[in-house]
Amino acid sequence: MTKKQKLKLLRKAFKNYNVNCIDGCYDCCGLVPISTLEKSLMKNVKETTELDCPYRGDAGCSNYSERPIICRAYGAVNISMLVCEHGCRPKKMMPTEEFLQIMEYYIKEILTEEDKKANHEIAGKHQAAAFKNFIEEMKVNPTETLIKVFNKHGEIKSEFEQLIIKAGR
Repeated sequence: MTKKQKLKLLRKAFKNYNVNCIDGCYDCCGLVPISTLEKSLMKNVKETTELDCPYRGDAGCSNYSERPIICRAYGAVNISMLVCEHGCRPKKMMPTEEFLQIMEYYIKEILTEEDKKANHEIAGKHQAAAFKNFIEEMKVNPTETLIKVFNKHGEIKSEFEQLIIKAGR
């Protein structure tokens, strides 16, 4: 399975957690962690300041269907750095454990070493350490959680089970 196919599967996990944003609000748009693969799928890149999103257009995200995983999670997950300050959220929030497993898979399977270095600089050492500690505190079992997560999404469950088997987990 290619990285692009793996990314497509991860995106499907967010399909039931769409956030209804306030028109004209771009508070969540900024410099975000993004993989080389995700960058390659994005169009309409604009020159920006260091902290502005290069994909934000006048009417919102100029690449909404190709938006990065972290953008899909904003407002849909009850983790302080991803909660919308205006209260925008889906009808049902994505469980934190599910999100963490998706991010663990994303980090292992989608990000390159160069992406990890670049994203570490974006997050800063303090935020990266805090996020790592949060994940460790959750003490989740990646294999069991992935199976639980994707049991809900039948069309991708078997593909993830195959990935887990191939990975020897």
